[in-house]
Amino acid sequence: MKHTLTLLTVLLLAPLVGLHAQTPNLAKPLVDNLLNDSQQTEAKPQTGAPSFSDAVAAIASKKPSSTPLAPNLEPGPEFADGNRIWQGSGSMTISPKGRIWLSWMSGGGFEGDRTEPTFTLLFTSSDGGQTCQGPVAAVKSPRGQHVQDPGLWIDPRGRLWWYYYANGGMVANIADDPEAAKPHFQPPFFVSQGFFINKPTVLADGSWLWTPHNKFPTLGFKGVTVYRSQDEGKSFAFAGSVNSQPGVEIQIGEPITVELRDGRIALFIRTLAGIRRTISADGGRTWGDMEALPGLNAVVHSRFFVSRLKSGNLLLVYNRPPERPDPLATKGPLVNFRQLRERVHMTAVLSEDDGVTWKGGLRLDDRDSPSYLPDESPHRRIEKLTTYPDGVQSDDGTIWVSYDLSRYGADGREIVLARIREADVLAGKLVSPDSRLKIRVHKLTTPRHDYIPINPQNPNDEDYTPNAVYLNRLLRFEPAEQSDGIFKLQPRLGDLQGLETDIFTVRGPILFKSQLKDGVQEITIAPPVNVKLTVIVPKYATSKTGPLTAGTVRDDGWRELPLTPGEPTTLRIPSKQQGNAP
Repeated sequence: MKHTLTLLTVLLLAPLVGLHAQTPNLAKPLVDNLLNDSQQTEAKPQTGAPSFSDAVAAIASKKPSSTPLAPNLEPGPEFADGNRIWQGSGSMTISPKGRIWLSWMSGGGFEGDRTEPTFTLLFTSSDGGQTCQGPVAAVKSPRGQHVQDPGLWIDPRGRLWWYYYANGGMVANIADDPEAAKPHFQPPFFVSQGFFINKPTVLADGSWLWTPHNKFPTLGFKGVTVYRSQDEGKSFAFAGSVNSQPGVEIQIGEPITVELRDGRIALFIRTLAGIRRTISADGGRTWGDMEALPGLNAVVHSRFFVSRLKSGNLLLVYNRPPERPDPLATKGPLVNFRQLRERVHMTAVLSEDDGVTWKGGLRLDDRDSPSYLPDESPHRRIEKLTTYPDGVQSDDGTIWVSYDLSRYGADGREIVLARIREADVLAGKLVSPDSRLKIRVHKLTTPRHDYIPINPQNPNDEDYTPNAVYLNRLLRFEPAEQSDGIFKLQPRLGDLQGLETDIFTVRGPILFKSQLKDGVQEITIAPPVNVKLTVIVPKYATSKTGPLTAGTVRDDGWRELPLTPGEPTTLRIPSKQQGNAP
């Protein structure tokens, strides 16, 4: 049963402890209904009609009409650690003289919560990550929107690029002084539509490739658009696109391009089946089939990092969990555990033949998922997930890799660096005297409050599923219709985002019933007796008998309403109320 309503809520689980490139990254997401063969790369146009590729080009060539969101270059207390409860999904680069730049997402809600602002923050370190200063600049999302996917890059002219998604496209800020502790950024500008978290690729002919993930609903397109700059970033022209292919589902993409030795371009892509690679022989205009990387256990559905090193070898950093049984196989009809939950064992490997084969295997972080521990273990609810690597090689050959550790977990929320060399990767252990792993750059210790988002003001928002509930901000429960009309919310691993929740802690189901009548959504929620649940609803929401008086109305117009464990609460929320929506 589908409902057009989505509601925003906060979930506090009392028994839970918080668990848990130098080349570009092309994002190529899932196509809900995979395009047929005639729409893959070079569709054959019908008589008198433009081809699918031409239609994509026509839309992709347009820049957002909104104003680029400028950073706050003097960020105040609003962006301080005490006002943020999660962080991760970052990028890094390093200046010629060794100043490290890092940027990541953060906020006071959770990653998908649009009633709380999200931030993109810029930090710096001048001592190899031993200390970290910042934020030296920050971007705050407009109300009801996101800023996300920050990227960092030093271009061939030595300029620092800091870019992020905001207001419908990728906003870039350029500074000529990457050695300065507070760089002077030029006015921001839109590069393109879409999402682009990784680094542009500089080709042998001097041109740059910029490859964001884009969605064009009118075409049914969700994929990667390829842009090329011939003038060192002053402008980017649409060059081509790549879309999902039969049997390969691209949900988020976050791909990375590398120019091969023979001049072709390789595109490495995140898919639900793991890492895949496709090749373009015409500068990114058309692309071949997506193929698995031979010899690698690259099955985890998460961001990875690929880079061409100064030696000419390729470096790949990705999650490589050990081969072991699925611990949830007997826990119910859950989606593929290994693809979606095992964001552990961050590992680096090398290729000397442009990605045909891979050698070595240095585990950068060995912290593991507690899902393999017994339910009664005292460590069962502490996730140690390592995600979203990015990296760069400095002039002296040092390889720097950044990633986040459990971006939501009370025992995580760290930004971490690794400093390694090629010899370490080939040896599978640290053999270089200056190499070091698990360098903690930044850690949040702010107490967490946990959200369940259901947003009645955005029924068409793709970030929310109608009647979806996230336990502990990360675990989404999707309703299954029962004969008695009650929805028993069951866990669905595919929607875990930070993965610090112990999915076995809440033994009983949350009862949830919803119906829409005459423009008013009536919702009944009954949390189990062991769950403290606070829902966030618009201030004009009522009970069945009249206005709400319990809870607290926040400055943003939403009411925080604690529910009684074990007892049903019914709320009435108009789906639209002119002038009253918070």
